[in-house]
Amino acid sequence: MLKKTVKYAYISENMPLRLLSIPFFSGSQKDALARIEAFLQAKKGYAHIVTPNPEMLVRSHSDDAFAQILKKADLSLCDGVGIEWMLKKKVTRMPGSD
Repeated sequence: MLKKTVKYAYISENMPLRLLSIPFFSGSQKDALARIEAFLQAKKGYAHIVTPNPEMLVRSHSDDAFAQILKKADLSLCDGVGIEWMLKKKVTRMPGSD
């Protein structure tokens, strides 16, 4: 269950998972859906959700503006088996739109 909010990432009880300084949500798919539902019910009415894949991480390493977009997301979900592998399967892969 989600316990804390940290700047740029929602995390469970442990520290946010980061790869090339990009944070990743470490909860289950059920936890992610609960977080998205909470965003929709909030007065803000929207959320910035990203699904970084390995190509996006490579780009963020050389493009500071793009890196900031990924870092400032309300929710960052793993979209790539390579990321899942690099984070030693501590994230649940949730592919975004293709």
